Amino acid sequence: MHPLTRLTAAVVLAVIGSSAIGAVQTTRAAGSLPVYRVDAVVNDALGIAINNAGDMVGWQTVAGSPRAFLYSAAGLTLLPNPSDRPLSIARDINDAGVIVGNAYQAPIDEPGHAMRWTLGAYGWLVKDLGVLTGQIVSAATGLNEPGAIVGHTNPRSFLSEQAFMYTDADGFTDLLPEDTFVPQDINETNVVVGNGYSTAKRLDTATGAVTDLSAASLYTQSYAYALNDAGQVAGTVVSLFGLGQVVGRYTNGTGWQELGGIGGGSCSGCVNNVGWGINNAGTVVGTGWPRTGVSAPYERGVIYLDAVGSLLYVDDLLESGSQWSISAAFDINDSGQIAGRARNLVTGQWAGVRLSPVTQSPTPDTTAPTVRITYPANGATVNSVVYVSISATDNVAVARVELVVGTTAAGPCTLSTPTIYTCRWDTRNWSNASRTLHARAWDSAGNLGTHDITVRVKNRR
Repeated sequence: MHPLTRLTAAVVLAVIGSSAIGAVQTTRAAGSLPVYRVDAVVNDALGIAINNAGDMVGWQTVAGSPRAFLYSAAGLTLLPNPSDRPLSIARDINDAGVIVGNAYQAPIDEPGHAMRWTLGAYGWLVKDLGVLTGQIVSAATGLNEPGAIVGHTNPRSFLSEQAFMYTDADGFTDLLPEDTFVPQDINETNVVVGNGYSTAKRLDTATGAVTDLSAASLYTQSYAYALNDAGQVAGTVVSLFGLGQVVGRYTNGTGWQELGGIGGGSCSGCVNNVGWGINNAGTVVGTGWPRTGVSAPYERGVIYLDAVGSLLYVDDLLESGSQWSISAAFDINDSGQIAGRARNLVTGQWAGVRLSPVTQSPTPDTTAPTVRITYPANGATVNSVVYVSISATDNVAVARVELVVGTTAAGPCTLSTPTIYTCRWDTRNWSNASRTLHARAWDSAGNLGTHDITVRVKNRR
């Protein structure tokens, strides 16, 4: 599994502005290729990691700030934060449902402290793992099934990152005390991969052996972000001066395989042609450049399948009629489910999404969202600026909510909790009279739910 992390490598990757390298497959899914359905949506979020049960974690923007979440069969859960660290990010989850990440006080404090969330008999428990001796901040980036956690800690300087492993039995262990190392993932045999200054590294915590996963041929820099139980690594290799970059997969005895880089052109600020996740079949997912000639200023999710032998846009594997465009694929489990980020092409909504492979035409979603105006009350008298509260839920996900007064749209409406939208209505723009408020909510299939109330506008004129 893969944790997306803050790291110095991101600075290198973000400035690449040359055309990407490699072929592009643009044919819609057919034959033996998987067909993917977006089957879970968390608005204003990133889906970063997924376990083999299909549980997805990441962070959602709530009231303008990041909040760690879990999306499972029970639906969306915002994970609890320590009282002194209200901002949080979930970065990985194992099959036992243990989640790791970090929480912090304010953006200036980021990443704050490494965190672990576990589900107890009476709800979620959050443990602040703290930092290595002499350090100030830390973040947990990955964990395995036995519960070993890896991450990095520093004295507020990315020039001296220290790698750690945490277990309940041994507490913190400084993995490479004499070297700068940012771990990204750990597999079931306690092998860790991560990055130094410009070279991916692999550490066997049982023996202490460190291997530099250096790039070959024209590629002088390598970065590792995930590994599977066989030791295969997903990442990226970058040429001299950052003039070329491709998705890479490292295999013992073979070295780096250049999987390709999709698209072309410039995308300032994007992080593209990177393998972020890998499963035990060796399937790699990540991000690639936008299609050649496409001006959209965001990257596209990509996937490498050995059966095809080339990098594919995830968009080209979506079921027919999908309203989503996948901008990033961050993780993939052994069932082929993908966690990532996407944009709804109809509503413009950005969301963290889970994609699941399907083998047959899906059952159409005909269930409309349930929507209700919870404030003001029906028959109330209102004046000045009113913040209308609308509760909206759906069997899959709510895509958009709007407030209409009579026949005129009012707003804007923003998500204030996972199910409550707040819409600003300036009643001074309406004459004093009885007004009908219409709450409307759509899901990603286009189903519409509505709720109406009547209020009386009474302003001094």
